[in-house]
Amino acid sequence: MNRDSKSIFPTIVWCVIYVLLMLSFLTPLNGITSSFLMVPPLVLYMLLDSKRFTFVYVILLLLLYILTGKVGLFLILLSLFFLVPVIVMGRLYKKKWSARGVIMAGTLTLLGEMLLILLVASLLGANPIGAYKDLLDDTIASMGELITGVLPKDKLDLLVSMMVQMIPMFMITVSAYFALVTHALTRWRLKSSGLYLPGLPPLREWRVPRSVVLYYAITIVLDFFMDIRSDSALVTIVLNLYPLLTIAFVIQSLSFLSFVSYQKGWGKRLPIAAVAVMVVLYPVIPGFVTLFSLLGLLDAVFPLRSRFTNKS
Repeated sequence: MNRDSKSIFPTIVWCVIYVLLMLSFLTPLNGITSSFLMVPPLVLYMLLDSKRFTFVYVILLLLLYILTGKVGLFLILLSLFFLVPVIVMGRLYKKKWSARGVIMAGTLTLLGEMLLILLVASLLGANPIGAYKDLLDDTIASMGELITGVLPKDKLDLLVSMMVQMIPMFMITVSAYFALVTHALTRWRLKSSGLYLPGLPPLREWRVPRSVVLYYAITIVLDFFMDIRSDSALVTIVLNLYPLLTIAFVIQSLSFLSFVSYQKGWGKRLPIAAVAVMVVLYPVIPGFVTLFSLLGLLDAVFPLRSRFTNKS
């Protein structure tokens, strides 16, 4: 039995999964299922050659339109939006790129599409940033005393202003999230078809470049002293850069704990425990995440890992 005949059943299964995922976007479950929208088409892209993938994909779009009517136009546009990074990631997988390179390419592709949509919308006279601010204002207004009883109006206005300024950070994190989830699930599922995609290095080997340390230190200092009520370019840069760098050094901290666990033969206990503590403490002490990220900062600056190296 050749590869083409072996791929028929998985192709049908993934087509059904994709249609169900797209239809679920019209339900309250879309907040969960949208995370997986890129997985079925990427699996199909890896299982099929370009011509067959194109044929199958067009059939799926027609099926969505038939099932949902005019709403199907929205689903088709949504599907085409995610198709671009799918093709980029799929082509790079077939060219034997590393997992890190593929994920980075997928992230940048999604980010580029978002920026393009904002640009086109602005050129057409729309104001997506203003619409986002209005949405935040309406959401707060709908919550009534539930939130106004906790925060005064000036604080709420400042919060809305900060969230609008942090749109670039949200776009970057969402793009990276989709690329990472898509890579992880696609790699996991393709193993059953005999296709092995490159994996990321173990967590214990992840390190941020030392040059990032200086940027993080400067950002922390600026965040401490600057007036966040200002709408200057510097405030916007810091508001977006600070959480991104904090995430990077939180990951570095988890990498360090994973390295220590590996050297001590403790499995994954330390990083799992650290994540659990952050989840529990973050709602109570938000600054704990920043404090935890300092462990990663120290690990990047000093040779902490050499102290735990198993020399036996």
